[in-house]
Amino acid sequence: MAEEKESGSGLTNTDVIGALIAILILFVIAQRVYVMVRGAFLESNGPGVAGGIVEDVQGVIVWFKVFSVIASTILLAGIFHTRNRFVELNKAQQNYFYPKGISVTRDIEGGVVDNRWQSIVEHADSENPNDWKVAILEADILLDELLDRLGYHGDSMGEKMKQIEKSDFLTLDKAWEAHKIRNAIAHEGSQFLINKREVLRVIELYKEVFDEFYYV
Repeated sequence: MAEEKESGSGLTNTDVIGALIAILILFVIAQRVYVMVRGAFLESNGPGVAGGIVEDVQGVIVWFKVFSVIASTILLAGIFHTRNRFVELNKAQQNYFYPKGISVTRDIEGGVVDNRWQSIVEHADSENPNDWKVAILEADILLDELLDRLGYHGDSMGEKMKQIEKSDFLTLDKAWEAHKIRNAIAHEGSQFLINKREVLRVIELYKEVFDEFYYV
């Protein structure tokens, strides 16, 4: 049995099966429409008057069906191929700019980012509620620096993240969620209450964002 190709390397067996199913559906619909039109025509004009015309038209319809199937196959193959090429291009771009195992800032700052992240983790794991808030605030600063290095600029984090396409930043929703918690801490100060479990969850959101770009 033939193996499926990896996503982004061309048409897969799944794509071919999907195309065949779509073509079959189109063929059945065309057949049904033809039967309905033919029946309505015969009913309104009678077999004697309409029979000859229907026979002449029937040949044209058969060729039209063949043409429709071929055209549909070509168009569907083109759609699947274009989609896979976009996926392949996006992966190549990600691998070029952010090769696996290399931090965005590692060549510039060495282990500085790692040390700062370790400090954030230690604050989050503390038993002091004030340390929890510091952990989230510091993690958000790291996120802000990451956005700068990725080329997103603005007067605020919100402005930077609004420029991002989700296809380029798979953890964007998690970045937004974590940043909103940070904003609540910054605006409400001591009035903002949070427990350790929630702090660890928020820090994990930041971690998933940083992991996407091999930042820590």
